[in-house]
Amino acid sequence: MPRFRYEGVKLKSPDCGRGYNDCMSNIAELIQKHRIDLRIVDPKLNPEKNDYKRVYNWPEAPKYDGAASLEGKQLIIINSEKHSEIDFDFLKHLPAEEGAAVKAIFPETLSFGRNGNGHYLYEVVDIPENAEGTKRIEFMGNAINEYRANDCYSIFYGPLDPQTNAEIKGDHIQKIKYSTLKHLFNWSSALAALCMMKTQTNGTMNNWLIPVVGEFKKNGIPEDETTGLFKSFLTIKNREDRIKETESTIRGIYKSKGSSNIFSKTYPVPLDQESKFQFRSIIERLQHKEEKKKRKLKSHTLIEYLNLGIPKPKFLVQPLLRENSINFISGPKGKGKTEFTLGLTNMIARGRKFLHYEIEEAAPIYFVDGEMDPYDLVERNELYCDYFDFPEDPNYFKISNYSLQEDGLFPDLRDPIFQQQIIDELELQRKQTNKNPILILDNLRSLSAYEENDADSWLPIGKFLLQLRGLKFTTIVIDHHGKEAKGPRGTSSKTDWANLSLLISSEKKKGDPLMRLKIAFDKARGLKPAEAEDFVATYDFRGQWRSEEYVDKKNEDDEQWAKKIYEIKQAHDKEEQRWERYMEKQFRDKKHDQKTHEIIIKNHKASNNLSQKKIAERLGIAVGKVNRLMKPDGPVDQYANKMLKAEPEDKKKIPSLYR
Repeated sequence: MPRFRYEGVKLKSPDCGRGYNDCMSNIAELIQKHRIDLRIVDPKLNPEKNDYKRVYNWPEAPKYDGAASLEGKQLIIINSEKHSEIDFDFLKHLPAEEGAAVKAIFPETLSFGRNGNGHYLYEVVDIPENAEGTKRIEFMGNAINEYRANDCYSIFYGPLDPQTNAEIKGDHIQKIKYSTLKHLFNWSSALAALCMMKTQTNGTMNNWLIPVVGEFKKNGIPEDETTGLFKSFLTIKNREDRIKETESTIRGIYKSKGSSNIFSKTYPVPLDQESKFQFRSIIERLQHKEEKKKRKLKSHTLIEYLNLGIPKPKFLVQPLLRENSINFISGPKGKGKTEFTLGLTNMIARGRKFLHYEIEEAAPIYFVDGEMDPYDLVERNELYCDYFDFPEDPNYFKISNYSLQEDGLFPDLRDPIFQQQIIDELELQRKQTNKNPILILDNLRSLSAYEENDADSWLPIGKFLLQLRGLKFTTIVIDHHGKEAKGPRGTSSKTDWANLSLLISSEKKKGDPLMRLKIAFDKARGLKPAEAEDFVATYDFRGQWRSEEYVDKKNEDDEQWAKKIYEIKQAHDKEEQRWERYMEKQFRDKKHDQKTHEIIIKNHKASNNLSQKKIAERLGIAVGKVNRLMKPDGPVDQYANKMLKAEPEDKKKIPSLYR
């Protein structure tokens, strides 16, 4: 645990316990001495939480100069990079002694909050240009620590809820370097997270240490820092008896070639998936990273932009797959997604035509397989090698299979470490081939445990795909969708940044030895309408793919039924016209009077009306199907218009049914 000794003003505590006038004097002194930004507001009750912590329109609240009465009022402090605070939320989730021990690693300074605790206020110096600013740390479903800087406020003094007030302890705000305060913030977050965890896996603490310490190692945290943190943790937990054994375990883990991690299945850590990602993020913050230089947003006038000389993207597969693009291939389970992608990528690696698409020159492939048995890729790729031989350069087709990794699995695709490992391999392949590789991720569900319907859970993967595009790598993501789905399963934001999204479904014919796949275009950025029409791809399981025109069976079937309905209605219409002529003659010949004529007409129409139900009974199909076919501009109308256009001009007459 880091130790800090600060010389300076001794804190007076508790100040507010000395009385209202002393508090007023203390606050006025703080304003004058440290120039902190305090605002005075009227407390507003939040009925949902029964507290006064929500302050409306706080940036516009009047500044407090230390003179006005505070009775019945609240003071809020507006944080800044210079006057930043630490909000020790872990105090709510740890036993009091443990929370106090974690908090004790910070140098004492002015404290405020409930009973004068919970928040430390510092005067921060040596702030870099692009200081991180406000940061909230979450773990196990709760906020456990928060660094508050710009654009934040806290209740400094006054009512928090109907029972308690925010009070102040101390009369001096301690100066501290930005780098020191951030390090303490990150250290305390990691220490609090360890204290909140259950420390046994499969019944022993050692089995818990293996994946947890492994996470520190994988994130590049030096061994001595890891050891120091765990010693502090054990001391807080009153387990000094475990320190020597734990030091030995840590030494062994850091000496070993491989190591476990927080997602280990061999040593399962009792945390839900989201908490494991949160823990990983907490440990990543312990890495020694220099603050990056602040970069300005680049912008151009339209004339400048058009003259930047941005090259037109080339088609790697013409006209289907562009360079530097994000692409999705999705379909139901076991319906040929991987087979289709292997056919495509084998032809790309050899620079050969695939289906009706031209491939002018070969490009390297990096295939990340997170699902298949390792022999499946042998069996499937051998067919292409037998027919076409191997790619000329062996580096043009590389495979990374999950089962051949150190732990027998890949990390989660959201994991920045795994993402960097993929980028490193792509950079190596680019160096070996002098070309930008195409990355295949097969498949999304087996490579990540992200929440499918949660856009925020998908975001780390989406940003990774964008990063790859920025690095000039093309990506093909294989994903699942349900039988009735019209795109990849889960959040619709998946394909927001995609150039191409292909939907694959089976078109299997009984007795046909070929694999038949319908290829539909869910998204086709940069393609003309004629280039994005559905088609059928067939595969003979000997390395040969061919394309056929897609005939929509449903539309074909609809036209046949529409023709039958049209003919029934035409025949009925002709019969009605014949009957009407006959009745007109009867009336002219005075066979019956006007009133009788009208009754006959009315009764005839009531009994001879050709309803959709009668049509359905004649054809032996459901009424609902007839209703659908006869909707305005539906299949029956379309067939009627088709027949009308086919008639000679002098005979064209829209049947009475369609007037």
